[in-house]
Amino acid sequence: MQHHGRIILSRLLLAAVAATQCMVTECGATVPTISASSVDPVIQMDGPRVRVCGVRALFGAAGDRISISFLLERNGTIAEFKARADPASDAIGVTDMRIIRRSGAPFMFAASPLRDSTGFERRMPANDSTVGQFIQELMVQGTDIEIEARGWAEPQRFEIHGPLSQSTRASYLNCAGDLYLPGE
Repeated sequence: MQHHGRIILSRLLLAAVAATQCMVTECGATVPTISASSVDPVIQMDGPRVRVCGVRALFGAAGDRISISFLLERNGTIAEFKARADPASDAIGVTDMRIIRRSGAPFMFAASPLRDSTGFERRMPANDSTVGQFIQELMVQGTDIEIEARGWAEPQRFEIHGPLSQSTRASYLNCAGDLYLPGE
């Protein structure tokens, strides 16, 4: 009788494991992952003042290339965080973008997305506590970005491996420190 109970328990455990795997991979339909070919710092000046600091990752080959940027931008006394996807081809019309943090914590943008002729963008105030946490996580652990676009049968996942290079981290941190200097 005890042997029969173990067999039933084993079958239940196997079924539970199969169900869990099915949820994670959506029953075999995993989201394709594309790794960044390069990750570089972004620094833009407005005269002697820093206006934009960030990180830009490139994915794909020349014709199918997509650039994903995470930027802090200063407009006067206001600083905003922007996540932006810029496809190289006009044929790729990005319709949605989600940040999938390594920590599992959700990253929610308060504002509606902005679409223009060259890309797709989400913004939020830079003083939101989740922005600092995300930037730190990006620098150390990397992140995934899931993008939906017209003409794609399913979303595609873009991966930035962490930790980012020391030169990228140092450039960003130096720039971000200067971004928040009081006005002259």
